[in-house]
Amino acid sequence: MKSSSENLEESPVEQQYHQQQQQQQQQQQQQQQVRKVSSSSLSSLQAKDHTVTVCIVPPPAEDNLRVWKALSEMRLTLKDPGYYRWPPHVNLMYPFLKLPPPPDTVVVDGGGGNNNRNNKLLEEEQQPPSSSSSSSPPSPLIQLQILLEEAFPMCKDQSQKGEGASSFTPHMTLSHFPCLDEALQAKESMETTESLFNISGASEKHSSSSSSNCSSPINNIENNDDDCLEFILDRIYLLQRKGDEGQFLRVAEIALGGDTTTCDDPTSNIIPGGSSEDSRRPRTTAFVVAAKTKIFDPPQAFPDMPNHEEEWVYKERMLMKSRRRRKNNNGTRGGRQQHQRRRQKTQGPRILDTPELIAEKRAQRKAKREHLLLQEQNEKEQSGG
Repeated sequence: MKSSSENLEESPVEQQYHQQQQQQQQQQQQQQQVRKVSSSSLSSLQAKDHTVTVCIVPPPAEDNLRVWKALSEMRLTLKDPGYYRWPPHVNLMYPFLKLPPPPDTVVVDGGGGNNNRNNKLLEEEQQPPSSSSSSSPPSPLIQLQILLEEAFPMCKDQSQKGEGASSFTPHMTLSHFPCLDEALQAKESMETTESLFNISGASEKHSSSSSSNCSSPINNIENNDDDCLEFILDRIYLLQRKGDEGQFLRVAEIALGGDTTTCDDPTSNIIPGGSSEDSRRPRTTAFVVAAKTKIFDPPQAFPDMPNHEEEWVYKERMLMKSRRRRKNNNGTRGGRQQHQRRRQKTQGPRILDTPELIAEKRAQRKAKREHLLLQEQNEKEQSGG
């Protein structure tokens, strides 16, 4: 005799209800899997990598050939260890996030020596147009770096290098030196050497500031009246290098927007329908200067970068690495000693164990080892039986 439950059949409404429940369960399982994948990929993306940087580079255009040439001449003279690997750049976020598998005017102004923790640099400070008042808002370049840190709060290495918070100082490294004295000597020699370029002291620049804000930090290579190296900051770059020997290549060129500008139109000096006075004036045309965001797949080198690393560059880079290694090792030992001294001050003198306490600790360790061996033997016997 069949039970009553076997005689009952599900109605169409009940079948539809059960199907909806199964679909909901499947959707929940899929959502959980998506969350797991997204969380794992996010954690992998948050890992910072010293082979990736977000930085400012003079755009490789004909208008900036003078900038590239002057900076390259200085880096060659100063024997920059990063001459092959790095373009002339200003790091905004370095190191940046590990990549998943496949305008304002900036003036290069005064030279200075930076005595940082790792090595000594001879750098060019970037002087964006800013007010002398301390209460004035930050310059556009500082605002750009702040916006980047708000978007990527895990990449605040550049602003945390100095003393206190928000101490980001935009700079362009020209070379590395073993000590600050050598960096200052190199700066002094470049100031006094009659060559294609000349760096003047920052104090001289600020004491004789003018409306043009260009007081001979670098002489024009073409011997023009303009004494500043400047370029329009309308884009930033995402760069990546492959391995320790690789060169930083362009992964992406991120546009910062455009600005409406007027320029003389050399093709026409006559304004149609104008008066005779108007016809003698140059015709001006308004146009928009705007960079476009580009993705380079595969990544591409800057056109003015060297094709290979010369022997002297490699030797200078190895010397810099050895200096950093020695400094890091010395800092580690010193840090451990300081930690021990602080612990002694806070915890007081260390109390030595008595012979009885030492014997008790040894007996406990012996009993623990015997227990682990016995447990391991029992597991082997059970698996063998």
